[in-house]
Amino acid sequence: MSGEGPDVRNVFDGRADVVLQAGSVHGGVHLHTGRPREAPRLVPVPTPHFINQRRVLAKADAVLELGADRPRILVFAGPPGVGKREVARYWLHQHSGDFPDGQFHADLSSGADADGLVSGKLLEFLLAAGIDSSAIPDTVDGRAACFRSWSAGKQVAVVVDNALTPSQVRMLTPASGQSVVLVTAAQDLDALRVRDLTTFIDLSPLEDDFAVDLLGRLAGQERVAAEPAAAHELVDLCAGLPIALCVVGGLLSTRRSRRPGGVGRVAGELRDEHARLSGLSAGADLSVNAVFNTAYQRLSSVAQRCHRALGVHPGVAARSEDVLRAMVAVEDVAGEDSVADAVDELVAAGLVYEDPDGERYRQHSLLRLHAVGLASADEKAGTLARVFDYYVPRAVRAGHAVIPGRGWLVTFFGDVPGEPEQPGEVMRWLRAERENLRALIKPLRSSGRVDDLRKLAIALWPLHERDKHLDDLVAFNEAAIKTERPGEQTGLGALHRIQLAFAHLHRGDAGAARGLCETAVTAAAAARIPTLEATAVETLGLVLLALGEQVGAEDLLRRSFGMATTIGDSRRTAIARFHLAKACPPAEAVPMLEDALAAFADPAVSDEYNAAKTRWWLGRRLTDLGRVAAARAQLDNALTFMRSEQMVYDQARILESLGDLAVAAGDTTTAAKRFRESVVITESCGFVPDTKRVRRKLHALDGDDVRSGPEAE
Repeated sequence: MSGEGPDVRNVFDGRADVVLQAGSVHGGVHLHTGRPREAPRLVPVPTPHFINQRRVLAKADAVLELGADRPRILVFAGPPGVGKREVARYWLHQHSGDFPDGQFHADLSSGADADGLVSGKLLEFLLAAGIDSSAIPDTVDGRAACFRSWSAGKQVAVVVDNALTPSQVRMLTPASGQSVVLVTAAQDLDALRVRDLTTFIDLSPLEDDFAVDLLGRLAGQERVAAEPAAAHELVDLCAGLPIALCVVGGLLSTRRSRRPGGVGRVAGELRDEHARLSGLSAGADLSVNAVFNTAYQRLSSVAQRCHRALGVHPGVAARSEDVLRAMVAVEDVAGEDSVADAVDELVAAGLVYEDPDGERYRQHSLLRLHAVGLASADEKAGTLARVFDYYVPRAVRAGHAVIPGRGWLVTFFGDVPGEPEQPGEVMRWLRAERENLRALIKPLRSSGRVDDLRKLAIALWPLHERDKHLDDLVAFNEAAIKTERPGEQTGLGALHRIQLAFAHLHRGDAGAARGLCETAVTAAAAARIPTLEATAVETLGLVLLALGEQVGAEDLLRRSFGMATTIGDSRRTAIARFHLAKACPPAEAVPMLEDALAAFADPAVSDEYNAAKTRWWLGRRLTDLGRVAAARAQLDNALTFMRSEQMVYDQARILESLGDLAVAAGDTTTAAKRFRESVVITESCGFVPDTKRVRRKLHALDGDDVRSGPEAE
């Protein structure tokens, strides 16, 4: 200031609506101001029924604690209807005091004119902040700059719903300061990572207990608690998706559903897959279909086609990009890269999600229903045919590659086309695709492709038998048998019955297996296929052995061995010798098993899996003879191989035999350890008869009733 006195500094620090600065004041000063302007509070309040999401909220809290002097962006991602918007609102409600200068909301779901929509939202922000309309620029860039100028140094929160692009988010982001932007992603926003402090938080459907609790809050806890089974079924039908559960809660609140049994009545209405989405989309304000349709309409045409194809696919397990290329007929679109881009688009939109390995993709069950509902009848038929043409030849080649010496595919269907493949690689593929392959059973039958069904039942034997997927083994072979004409007896039917008998045998139902084998022996003899007849006789012998009919079992297994010797196939003879040894006394069995082992190791046969099984049985018989060291060497060798090949059932059986060996050597501590290791596997894999048998051995360790050998089977 000017004047004759010393320099004067006027400093203002703090906040005020009006500041008066004057050199000299003569008389009274009267300042007239309106009421202080309140900070904008534009974000809608969260639902009172918000539940769970502790992990998501904790991750958002951790971002707030970083304390950076620039805006932090939190992007909530997940499938449509998973509750992204409510999480953002709830978190802000919990932290409202941290953003005293303003809380703004922009819903970008209503139009494709991105700049115009964002410009309109910025205008709302600036007017709410108290900026005179005459001072607000007309352009979106000008308004974004004006909002940054106003928000600099302030603590504000911005909630952006249904953001489509990173530029939309950046336009709505405040300037430097302790501010936060909460974004619910509608499409790929990964580019925000490049220039901004951005954290992505994925949301998943609700776990069962929380989903049931949400139903209770919406429809009444007493009503839901009165029908717990029906409530859990509703949760399963909604697959934990919050929007679907909210619709169900509304349905339960109607007068008709308030009657006793209303929860079960609504579950019954939604049980039909074809009617489920319409049942969850009846209301205008809350519709699962409407939410899904909005996400679908934002996709490119190739991504829309991929979405529909994934819905038509009969499997519900994870699917690879390879099968998706086959389903959409990649030659009809813009190439393989376009399918890869479409998959990325589906992931970003939350319409599919990646498996942890990043190579396979899953679809929420309600999204699958939405997708298949969008496909025309012709599109469904064409896509399904391409699914069959993708899976069947690959599975046939894979099964043949795992056990090329088995030969049944060649016997009944001719040469297996295609280049030889590595057994380890194709076994991994079979395991990854197992659930999808099983899902082909019904559509193959209804499409009249019975030969493809029969081929799969044979080709998948190595997967089903070795990994003990007994339900799959039953499903494929029962379905194949049902394709026979009444009274028909064929060699192929005999083989399906033999395979089915093994499933029943491992389930502990030797009686059912016996009937199947007796029919198979008759059919195989009528078909005049010596190898098949020998296999049927051998399987019946193993069934009688399990039933405790030792004499009859040994007779049949010796007959099978004689037939194999006559046939002259080295692998077939080695297998027959191996099985016959199971029915023979230990002193006779040991040399037979050693001969079988040598045959399996012969390069002309080269059957490592059956060699390992033979070592296991050789270890058992050496244990019976008291040759502890030799038995341990064989069992350890067999266990090493089964672990390397991930054969969990065989691992459990060998661990049990190592327990038997420890008992024979008087080492009960080691025996208990091995039995427990075996039980861990059998219980986790659902091998009930095996679990019961090994548990009996554990209980018997305190007494003298621990047995090994066939009598303990």
